[in-house]
Parts: sequence; C-alpha cells; structure tokens
Amino acid sequence: MANRERVIELRLKGLSQSDIARQLKISRQRVHQIITGYKSFASNQFSYAYLPKLSISVLNGCTKCGKRMVFIHHKDGNSKNNSEENLLPLCSSCHTNAHFRS
Repeated sequence: MANRERVIELRLKGLSQSDIARQLKISRQRVHQIITGYKSFASNQFSYAYLPKLSISVLNGCTKCGKRMVFIHHKDGNSKNNSEENLLPLCSSCHTNAHFRS
C-alpha cells in the first residue's frame, strides 16, 4: 500500500507516469493502475459478459485514433457501471489522456 501513496504523491508533484515508474522500480502499467484505481475484471463481481456487445467496436480499434490494441474505458469513472453506454474502447494513450484531461 505504500506504493499507492507514493505514486499519488509523485503524480501530484507533476511527475510523469514513466518517471514515477522508474523512481519506484515498478511498471508504467502498474503506475497507471494505481492512479486510476484499476481493478481487474477477475477481481470484482462482474464478468466479461458485456464484451460481446462491444466486440464490433473493439475490433474497429480505439474510438479516438483507431489503434488496434484497446482498453475498455468507463466514461463515468465507475468501473462497476458496465452498461453499454458507459463503455468506450480506447488505446493506451487515449485511455491515459481520458483520465488526466484537465
């Protein structure tokens, strides 16, 4: 849990995710997960049941830039709200930008 507080402290100081990862010797992905409060689908009570609804969107890639590798973004920030209207396929870069838009 100490990493979580340290990651948030460093982010508030303006360090990039890459800089935080290097300083704490953890992956950039883990830094992103800590900052966004990510929980894997396996760790919560929901399943991949909503993915068939999104499969066509996911196959088309990121809805912002078109890159093929996508993550599912929850528009309202609530990872438990898996309604189709709340889910948006985004690439890693666009997903990060969505979380840190000012």
